[in-house]
Amino acid sequence: MTRTSPPTIALLGGDGIGPEVVDATAEVLAALLPEATFVRPLHGQAAIEATGDALPEAARDACRAADAVLFGATAGPSHPVLRFLRWGLDTYANLRPARTLPGLPSPLASDAPIDLLVVRENLEGEYPGREGEIAEFRERWPGFRDNIGRELPEQGLFTLRLTTEEGSRRVAHAAARQAATRRGHVTVVTKSNILRRTDGLFRRVAEEELDAAGIEHRHLFVDDACRRLVAEPTSFDVLLAPNLFGDILSDVAAELTGGMGMAPSGCLGDRHAYFESVHGAAPDIAGRGIANPLATVLSACMMLDHLGWADPATALHAAVERLLTDRRTVTPDLGGSATTGEVARALIDLLD
Repeated sequence: MTRTSPPTIALLGGDGIGPEVVDATAEVLAALLPEATFVRPLHGQAAIEATGDALPEAARDACRAADAVLFGATAGPSHPVLRFLRWGLDTYANLRPARTLPGLPSPLASDAPIDLLVVRENLEGEYPGREGEIAEFRERWPGFRDNIGRELPEQGLFTLRLTTEEGSRRVAHAAARQAATRRGHVTVVTKSNILRRTDGLFRRVAEEELDAAGIEHRHLFVDDACRRLVAEPTSFDVLLAPNLFGDILSDVAAELTGGMGMAPSGCLGDRHAYFESVHGAAPDIAGRGIANPLATVLSACMMLDHLGWADPATALHAAVERLLTDRRTVTPDLGGSATTGEVARALIDLLD
């Protein structure tokens, strides 16, 4: 798909260094796509102070109306924002690419280029946070026994792990679509030998969807997948996993290709999408002007590609690679002395 109408992008900086890296990325995007419209909904701590709500309804409406949302990071005040971007916008497929970039260190001895994509189910599993006291669980479900027939202990805590056929099917369909644009292979990752019902459902539905789409696939248990990801990362194309396992796998993959500070991501639903760097809010360096914006810039590349602006996305990614190859304008985390703003301006110069 190629877009002709200019996009509207909602900018949510969040907490810590989030506003700095989002502002820098927006500066680059404005130079790359001057016809784009940027909106800045009130959110986070400022919104709490003004309205008592981290994301007022007007801000939610702005996010819904935008073609995509670019989010920074959260360290507390913006947690409700992130919850809305995921569950409120129903962005069920979390795409986390890991790709070798020039000049970035890797702990691997091999210099073979890595290019893989983790597709993580984004809304189910353990992450909705359905937790409580075991006494409460025993009261609601008397006589419940575990997989080997034991009764639950009287004290302790529990977490509910949610897996539905609908959720598994639609994220598997998303993985199939991604694989069809890449090398056409998906590795389904579960722990279905232990989590026989929940992961068993995820595996069965995923394999059905991949078969129906004509996508070649295999299955690995998550511990074996982690081992192979370190031992033979070039053997992977697309990895499809439930929420928790996908989070872990994508962090491992990021560390193999430059670290968490360079890892982008995009979360897609049927109607909405938002994009964010994988790194945290880094409050220790917030406000110092030295935050590395490149993970957010690479997330913006994913956003442009998703919106149908493939040529600007390619141009921006190429500018990032030239910047990393040159090494003269990089932030301290990459061994340089450039500021966040200087990196943005260097990227604009490279685009020109």
